[in-house]
Amino acid sequence: MSRLKDVGAAAGLIAIFAMASFGILKLLFGTVCWITSHDPVEAAVGSIAPVVFGGLIGVEAYRWFKTWRSGDL
Repeated sequence: MSRLKDVGAAAGLIAIFAMASFGILKLLFGTVCWITSHDPVEAAVGSIAPVVFGGLIGVEAYRWFKTWRSGDL
């Protein structure tokens, strides 16, 4: 049961980090598109990139957080 609890805690932290980075990236891409009067290509990248990068940043932030907490940093 402890292993399942650890996996659940890890998934929860990854989700928190991913959602935070998704929100920041969405704001960043939205601001750039708004300032530059985006075209369809920029609109497509601006809607897909935060989802992909948000997940990747969430996993990487989790890995960094675990390393930092263990003192190996």
